[in-house]
Amino acid sequence: MTAPRPAPQDHLKPAAQIEAEGGGTAEITLRESVFTIPADIDDVDAEFLKFAADRDAYRMVYVVLDPKQAARLKALKPKIRDLNALAEQMATIYGFESAGN
Repeated sequence: MTAPRPAPQDHLKPAAQIEAEGGGTAEITLRESVFTIPADIDDVDAEFLKFAADRDAYRMVYVVLDPKQAARLKALKPKIRDLNALAEQMATIYGFESAGN
């Protein structure tokens, strides 16, 4: 049995502090796995925009995840539909209409 994850405390911080820290994080999920990504698109590698324009869900997802999370995702052996679903979650978080998939 795993210990429960502590609740994020960002809501207790002043807005200026959250912004100064880079906007916080957001979560995307695949099956039972949760991945943490920057909540603000300005904190994401610029390559993300190219991959989004190219409708490349694989690269969209992996460019945002840190190496440890990317390895954890690869271990799940995601299908194309899984990567498309993750890319759609990212599109929603970052304010796009759709990931284009």
